[in-house]
Amino acid sequence: MSGPGGAFCSWPKVFLFGASITEYSFSKDGCWGTLLADYLQRKCDVIVRGFAGYTTRNGKQVLPHLLDAKLAKDVVAMTVLLGSNDANDKGRNPWEHVSLQEYENNLKEIVSYAVSQGISSDKIILITPPAFHIDQWAEFHGYLGNNTITFDFSEYLSDGLHLSSKGSHLLFELLKPIITQLTSHLPVVWFPFHDRVDIDNLEKSLLNSEN
Repeated sequence: MSGPGGAFCSWPKVFLFGASITEYSFSKDGCWGTLLADYLQRKCDVIVRGFAGYTTRNGKQVLPHLLDAKLAKDVVAMTVLLGSNDANDKGRNPWEHVSLQEYENNLKEIVSYAVSQGISSDKIILITPPAFHIDQWAEFHGYLGNNTITFDFSEYLSDGLHLSSKGSHLLFELLKPIITQLTSHLPVVWFPFHDRVDIDNLEKSLLNSEN
C-alpha cells in the first residue's frame, strides 16, 4: 500500500471550522479536537481553523482564505461550529449580535462555499452551539413552574459557554460514529504496522503492503 497520493502521500484531512470552541479544541479542557486526532492517528490529519469571538458573519468572510479546491480534495469530513457569539444580546454586544435570519443565511453560505470547493454536503457536520445562561434558564423555569423539560448542562461547560473536559468528551463521542462512517473507506492506517514490515524486502513491504 502506497500513500493516498501516489509517490507523495497526500494525507486525508478532517477540517474543523468555527469560533472559540473550535480554537480551543486542542486545549486541556476543550480537548475534543485532540481526542479526534488521536482516534484518527495514521489515518487522517485534523486541521483546526478556529477563531475566538467570531460569528457566522466573520466566518463566511474568512473561509475562502482557509479552504480552497486544492485542500478540499483531501477533506473527508468538515465540522462547522458557529453561533454562540451570534447569539449575543444586541443591546449589550451589538458588534457580535447576528439575527436568527442572518445566522441561517450565513450558515447556508458557509456550507455552499465548502460544497463549491468540492466537499460534498454529506461530509459537512453542523454542530449546534452548547446551551448557556444556565442560571437564568433555571430562574425562568421556576417562573413557569414544572411545565417544562430542562437539562443541567453546567458540568459540560467550563465557564458557562466553553466546553469542559466532560463536555469535550461528550462532543467527541457524538462525532465519533459520524467520523467513523465518513472514513470507513480509508485503510485502517496508512503504511503497514511495524510487525508487518519485511526487512528483507523493505521498500515493497512498506509501499505496497495491504493493511
